[in-house]
Amino acid sequence: MPDFAQVYSFIGSVFDPKTSGHLQKLKEMDPIDVETVCLL
Repeated sequence: MPDFAQVYSFIGSVFDPKTSGHLQKLKEMDPIDVETVCLL
């Protein structure tokens, strides 16, 4: 089951111009969470 709090937090950070390192965050996430991010 995906961790939706982490998924939506990541998606929100993508739109924050002050946040960087998105690729590194994706690499640290569980595979099911990464797949959920890609689907949304």
